[in-house]
Amino acid sequence: MIPKIKDTIARHGMIPTGSCVAVGLSGGADSVSLLHALLELRDELDITLRAVHINHGIRGESALRDERFCRELCDALGVPLHCVILDVPAIAAQRCIGLEECGRQCRYEQFSLMAQEHGCIIATAHTLSDSVETVMFNLARGSALGGVCGIPPVRKLDSGSTVVRPLIGVTREDVERYCTERGLSFVTDETNADTAYRRNLIRHEVIPTLRKVNPSVHTAVERFGRCAAEDDAYLCALAAEALQKAAIEGGWSADTLAALPSPLLRRCVVAITRARGCTPEYAQLELCADAVRNGSGAVMLTERLRFAVSRGVARLDSGSASQPEQQWEVRAIFPRTRLPDGRVLVFTEIDLGTAFATQKHQKLLFKNALSCDIIKDNISVRNRREGDRFAQAGRGVTKKLKKLLCDEGIPAEQRASLALIVNEMGILWTEGFGASELCRPSPDDHRVILPEISGKE
Repeated sequence: MIPKIKDTIARHGMIPTGSCVAVGLSGGADSVSLLHALLELRDELDITLRAVHINHGIRGESALRDERFCRELCDALGVPLHCVILDVPAIAAQRCIGLEECGRQCRYEQFSLMAQEHGCIIATAHTLSDSVETVMFNLARGSALGGVCGIPPVRKLDSGSTVVRPLIGVTREDVERYCTERGLSFVTDETNADTAYRRNLIRHEVIPTLRKVNPSVHTAVERFGRCAAEDDAYLCALAAEALQKAAIEGGWSADTLAALPSPLLRRCVVAITRARGCTPEYAQLELCADAVRNGSGAVMLTERLRFAVSRGVARLDSGSASQPEQQWEVRAIFPRTRLPDGRVLVFTEIDLGTAFATQKHQKLLFKNALSCDIIKDNISVRNRREGDRFAQAGRGVTKKLKKLLCDEGIPAEQRASLALIVNEMGILWTEGFGASELCRPSPDDHRVILPEISGKE
């Protein structure tokens, strides 16, 4: 394995002579083998070594065990170790993103801080197997060309720091063999075998099945990813040239952008948005491209960032979502309550026996039915407020309404208009999400209220 690592480092110019290298150390086989390999090559490469371990605050005692292992390992090897403890679940909720993506973001943020503080190159233990699994995962998600390039051997972070992957040319089997031959101890993440996680499913079931089709599947997928990366880099370079030519006062010429082939137009939009720290979803990207082709339109990318096209200019601005939301609240009047935007909230009282006999309302009932005893007591209808929490019926969990709307992909510009039925207990019903556990009918209820919103009258 050592010759492969040396070849990878040399071929990609990963580690200049005299560098300080900080290894991202999880305690697993990959990172332990990377630390040992770089120690073995330390004099030859003329480098100094450090390590950084990140506890994500997710796995409880197991994470503390991993941290203890890393401390003991680095003490034994004489390698300075920097440990960081984070609350990734809380950060993920704040950023409205999943745990896995949030963990990845936090790791690279900490790597950047480490690199800036110590002038280090960061070395992570991604292997060829990880890269192949990433390609397959992104293919299954329907990623564009840029998403199926695999894990790059060298990556420049936005902070200017450099991340290198010296193990990117070796497989997980190579790593395990190296650890066995040298008698290296490591910890095992108990979740790695759980195929409920999609990446584990690819690792333990998809890749072994593909090996039956092609025993050299790692090599084949790596070659595909490398070619995809070269093609994507070429198209991105063309897009950068086109974007420069399209630049005008206040933004970019919509006519110039609209004349581009779709692959270049999409990359131009990505380049524009990434410059403001936003990478749009594919659906948003297509909407932005449509706005350019149509000569007008606007797409809210985040709550505070909008891609807009008007009067021949494509630009990014804060959009209407950056303005304070206009709060409203009206007293609920049965059977019809007019909302400030002109829509009407209709309350229909339903006999459960009749409804199930006719099957007319079954689908809506399961999600929306409210207890008659609660719904008629001093209720009102309003839009959202800061700090609102909602316990959706049947989910068994209470969430911040803001996080629920983020998780479900409700466009930012629509959130302020969603109607909520409330009383002193809290939110009883949320438009688009249905009833709360607070107002869910009991088994003894024979009649329920079904709220529905009709169009403007």
